[in-house]
Amino acid sequence: MPAAQAAGIDSISPSRLSPGVLMDIYGSGFGAAPFAGSQVCFSPQHCTTQSNFSTFVRSWSDTTIRILVPYQQLPDSGTISVVVANPGGTNSLFQGGSYTFSMGAPEVTQTSSHIVVPGVTELFLGGKHFGTFEEGKSTICVNDSCLSDPKIGVNILSWSDTAISVRLPYLPGVTDFTLRVVAYDPLLSNISGASPLRVADVPNFTYQLPPAPSISAISPTDVYPGQTTITLTGEGFGTGYTAGKNQICFGERCMSDTNDIPAANLEWTENRISFRAPLWLMVENQPIGTVSIRVLDPLTSTYDFVTAPSQVVLRPVPVLVELAPIMDMGGVYFVRGKHFGTTVGTVLVGGTSQPIIAWTDTLVTFYVSTTAASGKTQLITSSGMKTQEVPVTITPNVLYSLDEFTKLMWYFGSLDVSAFWKKTMGNPDVVVAVVDSGVDFSHDDLMGKSWVNAKEIPNNGKDDDNNGYVDDAYGWDFVAQKPITKPVNAHGTMVASVIAADANNYKGLAGIAPGVRIMNLQVTSPADASFSEDYIKLSHAQQAIRYAVDNGASIINLSFASDSTDALYTDMLAYAYARNVLVIIAAGNDGKNLNTTKVSPICDDADKAYALGVASIGATGNVSTFSNTGSDCVDLYAPGEQLVVAGTGTSGKYLLAEGTSFAAPLVAGTAALLKSLHPDWNVAELRSAILENTLVRSGLRQLQVGRLATAVKPTSTFTPDQNASGVITNTDQVFTSDPVAPAPMPETNVVQPEPTVQSPGLESPNTSPAKVFPDVPKTSLFYIPITELAASGVIQGYSDGTYRPYSAVNRAEFLKILLEGKGISPKASEYKDCFPDVGEQWFAPYVCYAKEAGIVEGYPGSLDATGQRLFRPDQTINKVEALKIILTFNDIPLAQGRNSYNDVPEDAWYYSFVTTAEKLALLEERFVLAPGDAVNRGSMAQMIYRIGVTAR
Repeated sequence: MPAAQAAGIDSISPSRLSPGVLMDIYGSGFGAAPFAGSQVCFSPQHCTTQSNFSTFVRSWSDTTIRILVPYQQLPDSGTISVVVANPGGTNSLFQGGSYTFSMGAPEVTQTSSHIVVPGVTELFLGGKHFGTFEEGKSTICVNDSCLSDPKIGVNILSWSDTAISVRLPYLPGVTDFTLRVVAYDPLLSNISGASPLRVADVPNFTYQLPPAPSISAISPTDVYPGQTTITLTGEGFGTGYTAGKNQICFGERCMSDTNDIPAANLEWTENRISFRAPLWLMVENQPIGTVSIRVLDPLTSTYDFVTAPSQVVLRPVPVLVELAPIMDMGGVYFVRGKHFGTTVGTVLVGGTSQPIIAWTDTLVTFYVSTTAASGKTQLITSSGMKTQEVPVTITPNVLYSLDEFTKLMWYFGSLDVSAFWKKTMGNPDVVVAVVDSGVDFSHDDLMGKSWVNAKEIPNNGKDDDNNGYVDDAYGWDFVAQKPITKPVNAHGTMVASVIAADANNYKGLAGIAPGVRIMNLQVTSPADASFSEDYIKLSHAQQAIRYAVDNGASIINLSFASDSTDALYTDMLAYAYARNVLVIIAAGNDGKNLNTTKVSPICDDADKAYALGVASIGATGNVSTFSNTGSDCVDLYAPGEQLVVAGTGTSGKYLLAEGTSFAAPLVAGTAALLKSLHPDWNVAELRSAILENTLVRSGLRQLQVGRLATAVKPTSTFTPDQNASGVITNTDQVFTSDPVAPAPMPETNVVQPEPTVQSPGLESPNTSPAKVFPDVPKTSLFYIPITELAASGVIQGYSDGTYRPYSAVNRAEFLKILLEGKGISPKASEYKDCFPDVGEQWFAPYVCYAKEAGIVEGYPGSLDATGQRLFRPDQTINKVEALKIILTFNDIPLAQGRNSYNDVPEDAWYYSFVTTAEKLALLEERFVLAPGDAVNRGSMAQMIYRIGVTAR
């Protein structure tokens, strides 16, 4: 409080006043208490009186007077006066303290429009003194008709002291009108005789009739029930949706207010309606015609039905049918269902997107990354449609080694490398020559892996071992003709790491044979003006191969290919073979069929089995789209997609690579493991053992490392130096290295549907059901069907506890499993002697029951001496035979139309069976079916399981 210097008013606070505010008047000479006749005045007309003095004056002292601003209308500005009454003396008058009054009569200074569409236009009024909105008291009037139910959010949208927003209803008979703002002052209501309502009139408004409802566009016209949001645009839709009045209809059926609309994310404005299509539209591939809306006309209180200009068509919603409930990080899994589309979408596991390996309309194969977490799993198509969510538990992957990226090394699981590592991880006396662009042995995962020429003293300028190469202690650069200094590029380092990267060092990756040594032979020249990429001369490759053979290599890896063949390479391959060295060669990445387009060096062994040619497959076992193929040159297939490799400083320390360049060293490393385990085996025995223990799938031999751990010694036909000319010429010829992004060209070999391969033996009919099989890892595509069917007793394993998923199935065994899976156990006394070669053997009840049921008829063209048709129970059953039996047995009607397999002729007897099986997602193959291939036990389980899921 300021000190008074002389009698009078010094100041007031506050100076901006409104009714009901307490104001302090500071000064001196006011006296200790007011006597009768003392007053406080806001103007000559607005002073306290004897009757209301105590109502407004709250405290009085000689220096301070506190007064309540009265509840009547005061002048907008003025000066405070204080009259101090002195009994028996002259009254004192003090003046001072200017004020402004903030609540005057309401005043409209701005309008957004004078043309109003009833029920549509949001009219804005700007001004002052509108006060605070009071429901039922503050209101808006059109002429003398005021809003009957004024409340915020109905007609009055917002109200403040300076702004009002209102949407006016239609009033019949009104065209031009005056808008009246009625402001309510709650303070004035406390003053006797004072009206709390203050009014402002604004003339010259005109009603404009709203447009008739019409829909100009609908989007989209492809509708996925429960997921697609449909938008209608146009005009005259009204101000919003009203339950029981407005409607949205599909054809003859309208959406329900109680069931559909609340969950439809409905938005309804004058020009736009947006809503989600209801789930009851789930009738696949049926046109649902037009969409219409029912709109309430605010002028007539009637309803108009308006139809969209374009029809909409229902599209099938993606549905998830089969998914593993438990997944391992680093594993390969699949989602089976329908309507996924053919364009790659997304698989979310625990909210994290996973790498996609293959995508079809009914089957999606994906890799579970290290970022995956337990939680809801969902497939999202490329068009944004989502399947239902399924809970999945993610468990740590089985570690193949104690290395940083072991969980990414999926191929170790599919090859069953751990089974071989239990016996050996490679002997350092076994040397693999990598004829390539040079190897960086300073890399963390390759330190100490280099072959060392013990007979050579490095850097002494002498050829100590008299092999023609000076200071070749650690290999040779055949381009510069000097000891190796550094790699030309990362390719050779990547190849070497696949073979021998250090294991269990908690870094990077593990090579397939980490115990062996790498001979570093550099043949790649840097690109020059004549070539856009690095290249290899024939003379350099010839010299490197001979060097490897002459200096102790057991295995040679050639991860390069050319555009032609050369007999000089044949000489070198023969030279290596004759001296007991196995050469592994990459097929190349041009997507070519090498049966018709030969390349070098893979096609240069002249069919004399000098080498092993290797093409690439992916995690699903299908041929890589980039890989060259062709049985004339390719001997087997190995994983060549998404392999972890070591890089160089320029390429990156660790990479995920693909190409036949990396499938070949997997085979080279496998050969090195086998040589480490059996150092006495010669080149022919190594080669035969690898080929005899492959997995035959879709007619292709696929590398299997685990099987080689127990492989027996093959019969050898090898004689040292046989067929080896040893001739080496110096003719230069340029060969380019593997291209980075080749175009796909799948091989299309047509196979007869009736194979003649003999079965490896019948499954024992009395073995106990097994729920877990050591030879069916969780990463196997067959894991779910085998474990599920075994748990329910449909299938069973062998007496040694294995299932042998890649063993072929014969015709009798297939029928037994198929029938027992349906709970059918025919009696031997009733079903026998239905075929001459069936008689009363253990499988007779199953075969004869199937014959009586019309499921089998016997083998076409196979008769006994009396002319009776045979069944041939020991004959392996091929894919199309199995499809025919399983579809017939389950009464599945055959589908019409085309299928996607280019080796299934349209006039083949089994064409419709293949088409039906593809539509039911019974098949895992893409593009190439190989219909005459024998069905293995894993594929059999998968077919039975999937047809069971479909039937459910």
